[in-house]
Amino acid sequence: MLAILKTKNYHDFTDFHLKELVRLRFLKDDWPSAFKDFILNVSAKDLLVLANIKSAKDFDFILKNKEQFQKEWKEAETKSEQILIKNKLKKTDFNWTGNDLLIDFYRFRSADELALADVGVERAKQYKVLSDLFLEGGKADLSSDTPLQKQMKLFLIIFNKFMHEVPADHFSVDLKSGAVKSLK
Repeated sequence: MLAILKTKNYHDFTDFHLKELVRLRFLKDDWPSAFKDFILNVSAKDLLVLANIKSAKDFDFILKNKEQFQKEWKEAETKSEQILIKNKLKKTDFNWTGNDLLIDFYRFRSADELALADVGVERAKQYKVLSDLFLEGGKADLSSDTPLQKQMKLFLIIFNKFMHEVPADHFSVDLKSGAVKSLK
């Protein structure tokens, strides 16, 4: 706990505080244990592949038994690389973890578009592409998904809503209709 006292400014203090809240409270209170265990141990590159893999097995089973899914994994990697090229992204950009994704989820939940200062526009673009891959077309239908697939998709649906809520900076409010309009 003394590490928080070593922060150099208020921004670093609040960032440290948020990370500790995620670690000590939000993980335990907000997420099913299977999802928490999965998201804390998955890499961004694995999420990219899992978004494209064709398998009826749950994500954690696939990750623990990759040797059984070599063909499916390779096909999903190839599709992921094509999508990255199409979106002008590189696989090396996806160097974050599931824990980073969770922390950024709470940044957007708390600060809306103001979180972009900490998350970064490029990382937000990566999250958008990843979400699109998990939720594209018929994939948004949760009825045939495994529990972990459902939880991941629901997480990304909520995450997208937090990323694209009403403006939080430079906006006006129409007092008659209550509509919020960005002034950017």
